[in-house]
Amino acid sequence: MNEECTAAVAADFEPLGSEWLARYVDGFIGFLGQLGYSPLTIDITKRNFVTRLGRWLDRGEARHASLDEDVLAVFHRSHCRHGRPRPGDVRTGQQLLQYLRGVGCIPVSAVTIERSPIDDIMDDFDRFLASQRGLSSVTSFESSFPIGLGPMCGSVS
Repeated sequence: MNEECTAAVAADFEPLGSEWLARYVDGFIGFLGQLGYSPLTIDITKRNFVTRLGRWLDRGEARHASLDEDVLAVFHRSHCRHGRPRPGDVRTGQQLLQYLRGVGCIPVSAVTIERSPIDDIMDDFDRFLASQRGLSSVTSFESSFPIGLGPMCGSVS
């Protein structure tokens, strides 16, 4: 994260709120313009979302030091219409996080990779091939198939 944003993200230095978000609105508007959104859509829906989010943050309803998916989920639940988030709000929130992460103002979210029992079996088999058969990792079983394709492209023999 860049130095200017580091202080803004930490709860000890400055709470999240409309003042914090206001610093990034112009850049976010430019980002949305680069994505091809019309100025009318940006002004009516996207800017409205950021304004509502800022007001909500000002009320102190988020107990996080940084804006992230969890904070947005709580915001969306508290701003539902007929049990559902407003049209476009979820996407706008994702775009806002993407922009803020892109300029280094909020940390990149950690990606969790799900592992299945098959993954463990494949790893064991690769270790067996390397230790017992002298196979290098470049020619291991898993690397001999394109990503997402197993033996026979997933068909059962």
